[in-house]
Amino acid sequence: MDQEEIKKISRIAEVSHLSFLLGAGTSAPFILPLSDVEQKMNEAEDAKNTAEVIKLKKEFFCKAMVPCLDIKTYSYSKNGGEITKTYENYQVFLIEITKYLLLRKSTLLDKQVNLFTTNIDIFLEKILEDTGAYYNDGFIGHMMPSFRTSHFQTITKKKSEYFEQQSEIPTFNLYKLHGSLTWKLDDDGKQIVYSNLSDLKQLKKLEGEEFNKLYNLLQIINPNRKKFETSVLESTYYELLRLYATALEKENALLIVAGFSFSDEHILAITKRAMDSNPTLTVCILSHTRNRSEDYKRKFKGVRYVNNLHIFLPPEGKNIDLKWVVQNFISKLDQGNDS
Repeated sequence: MDQEEIKKISRIAEVSHLSFLLGAGTSAPFILPLSDVEQKMNEAEDAKNTAEVIKLKKEFFCKAMVPCLDIKTYSYSKNGGEITKTYENYQVFLIEITKYLLLRKSTLLDKQVNLFTTNIDIFLEKILEDTGAYYNDGFIGHMMPSFRTSHFQTITKKKSEYFEQQSEIPTFNLYKLHGSLTWKLDDDGKQIVYSNLSDLKQLKKLEGEEFNKLYNLLQIINPNRKKFETSVLESTYYELLRLYATALEKENALLIVAGFSFSDEHILAITKRAMDSNPTLTVCILSHTRNRSEDYKRKFKGVRYVNNLHIFLPPEGKNIDLKWVVQNFISKLDQGNDS
């Protein structure tokens, strides 16, 4: 990885609004990306093969959702295996970002970072809770938490007990762009409320049409052309995309991308549009493999401020995971704080 280019990014980060875009690759190896499920589901729907569509939904459910029950109950007493590796990857990622926000010299920027993710799993929520970090996932309330996008961008400050001094606390804004397993509809079907994952336990026992009926109530974006099952989810999806676009349109914005291929056409289009209109936007893509570099270049071909796009590649023969991103990229950002 080019150290001079990283130094350049560290200087940009010092004066920029910081956002991350995380995809399925960041939850590996515990939850592996299902690269061909979208194509298979589209083909089954085109053929009007309902039984095959339901079968693929069940496969997606078992591989991408059921493991979240283990994430919810995970603790170091159950240490070991792929869940521990993935948990620790996310943990060092969040800790390193917090350290960076505390070290950053700029007093003009809020100590906030935006975490945009297409993952529906609960790794980020689990570790933010376990580490005692301040975060905003769009929910407000304790007894019956409800979700509204207007709840984002809350600044948290701490006041000393005796001297009335105030200091801003590093805060994570968590945007689940494809929905979340912590989302469900209220009894009236008009609002998203918090889910404790109890529906997953019930779904595990069902098959066929019974499974499909309950599955379709999950507030997630399905991996196919028919993305939405409810108008509530659709309107929430586009509102979250609007917030993503707003973050990229800010003056001096830095977007760091990991584990994401930009296969979602809406997210790709918004990112390209922002790169066309905002000369102060910097986009850094950390490619999982070296051979994916050309795919990224093709997708962003023709953008106006292409010099603001930086693609970082792993060493020959090595793949990038989230821990590698932390050790070789995020931990280097504080070079911009050197005197």
